Amino acid sequence: SAGFYYDLQELAVVFDDLQVGDIVTIQQRLDSGPQPGLEGTYGLLHTVHETLPKRRLLVSISAPVDQGLHVALRPAPGGQASAESLALGEEVTEEGRRHWRLRGAGLDALTLEPDSVVIEERSAALHVTTHSSWTEVVREYADLVKASRVVTPAMRSWVEARRAELGLKAEDGPSVALARDMAVSLARRIRYVGLEFGEHSYRPYGTDQVWSRRFGDCKDQSNLLVTMLSLAGIEGRIALVRTRPHGRVVDPLPSFAVFDHAIVYVPQWDLYFDPTSPYHGWGDLPVVDQGAQAIVIDLEAPSVVRLPPGDSERNGVRGGYIVTLASDGSAHLTGDAEFLGTLAADYRARLTDETSRAERLEELLNGRYPGLELVSNEMSGLEARSPKLTLRFKARVSSLAVPTQRGLEVRRPAGLDGFSSRWAALARRVTALRLPTPARHELRFRYVLPSGWTPARLPPEIQEESAFGSYSVRWSQEAGSVSVENQFDLKAKTVTVADYGAFRAFLERYDAALRVSLTLQRPQSVTP
Repeated sequence: SAGFYYDLQELAVVFDDLQVGDIVTIQQRLDSGPQPGLEGTYGLLHTVHETLPKRRLLVSISAPVDQGLHVALRPAPGGQASAESLALGEEVTEEGRRHWRLRGAGLDALTLEPDSVVIEERSAALHVTTHSSWTEVVREYADLVKASRVVTPAMRSWVEARRAELGLKAEDGPSVALARDMAVSLARRIRYVGLEFGEHSYRPYGTDQVWSRRFGDCKDQSNLLVTMLSLAGIEGRIALVRTRPHGRVVDPLPSFAVFDHAIVYVPQWDLYFDPTSPYHGWGDLPVVDQGAQAIVIDLEAPSVVRLPPGDSERNGVRGGYIVTLASDGSAHLTGDAEFLGTLAADYRARLTDETSRAERLEELLNGRYPGLELVSNEMSGLEARSPKLTLRFKARVSSLAVPTQRGLEVRRPAGLDGFSSRWAALARRVTALRLPTPARHELRFRYVLPSGWTPARLPPEIQEESAFGSYSVRWSQEAGSVSVENQFDLKAKTVTVADYGAFRAFLERYDAALRVSLTLQRPQSVTP
């Protein structure tokens, strides 16, 4: 079968009657020809270990001596994958060809678990490339995109219109406000569509084409943004990225095969922006980019770098909620929340359609309060020009508290639990756990009680700090109301197998603190 957007083909062979102990021998051959737009170059990054064990492995590579081919074997990071033997040998024949043979025996299968570190970071890898340095890679790509940067009068007019709308003049010089406005606007204007045929697997389409048809893939969108920034006097550079789902590689040989994505780097503010994500704000990278390997197309200092990792200061939610309870357990809610970073992007994606926004918001709130009816809502920051998305709403719930013999019980009054089942569902692990992104949640609930009602007792205050993060649940009481503040700061990015039990217990203790109910009692003179 052939992929719709790619000029590559895939052959699927199904073995539907395999039995335990059967051995499957697979032999394949790849004859590399000229790659359109990158004639004379070749790159391969082959993962040696897989999810099935390999009894024997033989990879043969042959090329003319004068081809300038570079081949290297990189061991599994930290020895996470093993083999009885795995060796790369090289020889030169009398016919003037160089041969490399990678031989392996007894290669273990790699275990897959939910949210495990990807296979590419646990396997040995075979690197093959015709490039001798990263400078050569950067220079070749810079030459490749140069001819695609075509500027039209309409593009110039658009930049000047954005500048005028912000009240700026050309003589004001580079402006971060203008750069942010252009980046966010272009991410909304240009849809992501990957038409990677032939040379356009590597070379961006012309910026004039991308601008007029309003769609393109990651390198098309990044190349267009760099071009438009230059019209505003702002320097931008394309950065080739190896996204997190593909894992980081150890000491990679210089090659285009290392990377699968492209974004933009703005050196003046040391900032990365992914134009394929219209919901992330200026300086907020999607999870797939955070901490990933990248190379900036910069001829002065080409080297593989790590993109900024996720930061709990820039991701999460801050919210305040007033819950006015009635004696029958119904309640009116007023909420005010600020979503930051990746969480803001997630809510923008869900709520961007104005026609269905109220319905979708009501569905989301029903996950916390079943039976909730949304009365009104107001939002700002939906277009990602602001680093945060602000939400204000009013709602009513017919049965927020459960009637008891002496009064009411408010269950999970400090917020929903379930963190241990979400991130640590397995009783034990044999692979490291990769968490999405560090985040901080700060929630405050104020429960306004029916007249004369009081809490039977306040739940205990609980707090803990650890290497994984921290949490605290604090209670307070005023005349006619009870408040609880819930703070959770997840700082861990990866949890090792050795630390997993402690991490799971940390989340279970936090869940237990959230499961404590708030018990309210009616005035003694009132009978049910």
